[in-house]
Amino acid sequence: MRRMQRFMVGRHGADQLSAFILIMSIFSMWIGRMTGVSLFMMIGYLLIGIGFYRIFSKDMLSRRRENSEFLRRSIPVKNKLKHWVESIGGNTKQEHSHRYYVCTKCNKQLRVPQNKGKKVIKVVCPACRNQMKK
Repeated sequence: MRRMQRFMVGRHGADQLSAFILIMSIFSMWIGRMTGVSLFMMIGYLLIGIGFYRIFSKDMLSRRRENSEFLRRSIPVKNKLKHWVESIGGNTKQEHSHRYYVCTKCNKQLRVPQNKGKKVIKVVCPACRNQMKK
């Protein structure tokens, strides 16, 4: 273990970009195995090489710059993906206690408690004050 620690002194080490590259290499190699297309396997091996090159690189300034650029570009994509997944799956914690409706006037999503005894309820949109019977 000490030999590895001494070897890694002065080297960049793993960061978010190198982890992403290694995960993409595994994914590419998995696709290559499933489809039988050797191009995906070669891309996977290339990505593994790039990932380990970044991890063992001694040029820390360039690797940090690359990682910060990756983070700057990936955070908006991650947030959009998170919102997309939440919009598809809904809020699972409140799935059974609340019902979700969309306002017919302003298209805002409304959260209404369910199972309160009435079959037909009157929903009022807080944004535009539109009244709907559901």
